[in-house]
Amino acid sequence: MRKDLVVLYAVALLAGTAVGFYNPVISLRMKEAGFSDTVIGAASSLFFLGIIIVAPIAGYVARRYSLRAVLAIGLALAGVGSTLFPMAQSLEHWILFRLVLSAGIGFYLIGGQSTVNTLASEENRSLISGLYALSIGLGMGIGPIGGAALSSFEPKWAFYACALVLWLGIPVVMLGLPSDASKKLVPLQRRQIQHMGVPLHAVFSYGVAESILMSLFPIVMIDRGLTIAEMSLAFSAFVFGGLISTLPITRLADMYGQERSLAACAAVGVLGSLVMTWSDSIAATMIASILTGGALGPVYALALAIVGRRLPAEQLSAGSAIFTVAFCIGSMIAPFFAALIISEWGSKHLFTLSSVLFASLLIRILVHRVGCKAALPDGPDVSHRLQIDQAANRGKVEGQMNP
Repeated sequence: MRKDLVVLYAVALLAGTAVGFYNPVISLRMKEAGFSDTVIGAASSLFFLGIIIVAPIAGYVARRYSLRAVLAIGLALAGVGSTLFPMAQSLEHWILFRLVLSAGIGFYLIGGQSTVNTLASEENRSLISGLYALSIGLGMGIGPIGGAALSSFEPKWAFYACALVLWLGIPVVMLGLPSDASKKLVPLQRRQIQHMGVPLHAVFSYGVAESILMSLFPIVMIDRGLTIAEMSLAFSAFVFGGLISTLPITRLADMYGQERSLAACAAVGVLGSLVMTWSDSIAATMIASILTGGALGPVYALALAIVGRRLPAEQLSAGSAIFTVAFCIGSMIAPFFAALIISEWGSKHLFTLSSVLFASLLIRILVHRVGCKAALPDGPDVSHRLQIDQAANRGKVEGQMNP
């Protein structure tokens, strides 16, 4: 719990609070303005599109200036976007302001993820990523509550308060994080991108699962006969499972390997999601919801930790940009394809798309591990080999590779 990490977690909490506030409140304001559900849904997808657009720009700013600058720009832009929303008078305004907001969140996510891996060590990389993800998750839980309270009093003050929260993070970042955290950053090469295959697969699958949960899960559960109270309880159970499992699983990942932990999460997530949607028992649905949330909650942190381990420090900002784009693409396309699957095969196929993705991730990890062991029967394990390869890229190999 160093000072720089505490600062990073605190700012992650602020940013998560803002994101948790924006999604429901903006949709509610657009509904009150008379826009259709289709238009509101399309506008929501622009949130992820904006992040994808600014990803290469954020990577350039990190290389040209610093990760600190990327974080500060993100918080400033998101705050500006927040102050603009009360002035929206047309659909064009809503779209433009949402793009400004998403650009700021994109800068923040890329800068924050890069900084996490820059400040972490090999002994605690997964745990630090887990604490960072948990800070954002807690903020996303706090945001809707505070936003709803302020909106009921005066809607525009909710947006202004959120902007103030974000802007308060700027001096915290500039004073609390090291200025040299991003020296000599360089773009990714093809070989480094190939090393990111597993974490990109994992975070894309996570984006699909999370987006389906947020957009379609409540509707499908109500259509299947659950009451609003039962649906809310199942949804909360999923979120609660992720919150309580993230730190223990990421700690175990530092001890026994991120890929191994990621494979276990994928396996439990596939089984749990199938039980959650196919079972007609309310009790089984609740238990499966907790287990599925507990299995999928740490996936983002584990995938981010693998990126940090596989890439040299000078390429982390570029890697984080690609990592964020993969997550956003999964989040953006999931509702459409999941809804298409449900319309063809029924509501019990709610998580079929995400289950297929996580099952393929599990197979990919298992095949990779078997292939590495077959190629190196007497050599070091895969994790050790990758750590040494990373160090060699930086010209800082220390010690010898023990068989």
